[in-house]
Amino acid sequence: ILVHTGYFVAEGGGGGDTYANASKIGPWEKWTVVQNADGTVSFGTYNERNYFVAEEGGGSVCGANRTEIGPWEKFHLEYDDMGSVAIKTLSKGLYVSAQP
Repeated sequence: ILVHTGYFVAEGGGGGDTYANASKIGPWEKWTVVQNADGTVSFGTYNERNYFVAEEGGGSVCGANRTEIGPWEKFHLEYDDMGSVAIKTLSKGLYVSAQP
């Protein structure tokens, strides 16, 4: 997942914080997209041990420290005409963004 500040990173391969500051893709920058039965998606770390989470359902920090998919680990993908995609939280309808 590439944003204006770099690639999304699951520090340590998951289990902790996420950042968007990597300049190249390594194992910690690889995510598995999980298609959920309700039409949402979730993002698993490369080692399939943890999932990306928008704490409090959005409006706070994000991490990769969940071992199961719940509402805070579910997202909608919204595409624009330019081929870009936005990640929107299921719980609060907020967009995931990278802070410098």
